[in-house]
Amino acid sequence: MQLYINSYGAKLKVKDGLFQVSFWNKEQQLIRQEFAPVQIKSIFLQKGTLVTTQAIQTALEADIDILFFDKTGKATARIVATKPQNTSKVLKGQLIASQTVAGVNYVKEWLSIKIKNQKKLLEETAVRRVIPQQKTIGKANHKLSKQQQKLAKLEANSIMDIAAKIRPIEGLAGRVYFGALSKLLPKEYQFSKRSRNPAQDLFNAFLNYGYGVLYTQVESALIRAGISPYIGFLHRDGHQFKSMVYDFIEPYRFWVDQLVFRLFVKKKVSAKHCSKRGEGYWLNQQGKILLMNALYGVLNNTKQARHGAISIESRGLDKDALTFAQELKKLC
Repeated sequence: MQLYINSYGAKLKVKDGLFQVSFWNKEQQLIRQEFAPVQIKSIFLQKGTLVTTQAIQTALEADIDILFFDKTGKATARIVATKPQNTSKVLKGQLIASQTVAGVNYVKEWLSIKIKNQKKLLEETAVRRVIPQQKTIGKANHKLSKQQQKLAKLEANSIMDIAAKIRPIEGLAGRVYFGALSKLLPKEYQFSKRSRNPAQDLFNAFLNYGYGVLYTQVESALIRAGISPYIGFLHRDGHQFKSMVYDFIEPYRFWVDQLVFRLFVKKKVSAKHCSKRGEGYWLNQQGKILLMNALYGVLNNTKQARHGAISIESRGLDKDALTFAQELKKLC
């Protein structure tokens, strides 16, 4: 599991061979939670967390990665405990795919799944909506299907030959999808467009942080599988730009979309969960706890919630990344 320590002032140490997280709850009670190293794959530390050198040493000895994440939910630094499971053959295959039809096929597959999941979320809401909203969903899904068809028809020997055609398809699908999603929210939460850091509204603030957490999970899965986060297919390569993370994440964005949408429809979110800084909205500590508890429940298929340290299973991410790595090796 992934262990997120997201309470300001929390302390991570080792006691009797177990990781112990201590923090103060809202009632100013000191809470302690213990985790066996064998249970944990990665530890994520928020700014303001205290960690002992013994805890770091224990993590390294147990092949546990330690990551530090920022206000957007993304990892800013990583202490890698293990060597990748695969050899340089995976990286060679990754480079080959980035310049051949193999990369084209992967990008088309990932984006097609992304659009399919977007349609699925809209369809799931249609049965509980009034006629005008059902028509909105129907029109949106019709447009999304047309973009899927356009994507499927694209052919090329290299992703660079059709990248300029793929991006408008992806962009239009995103505008249609989020436009429909907004209309299905309670009026006070509806938004005019998708806005990234900083978000211009509460919904996008939650979405941005959820994606940030997911980016980090995807990056960890890729690294464990021996895949470079920096060698992408569709997204540009560049200094410290994790382009493969942005490529590989596409089919999994649905997890965050569905979760955040349900939080807002059930009116679990309010203004108290965000702070406005300048022209944008950012999740505050209450918002992060709400979202991370929900992520814990969804990704672990349980209703249990933890406030100080939240453990998250990455569903099929590790398995999918390993499968991808094996396919890349076959290209050499």
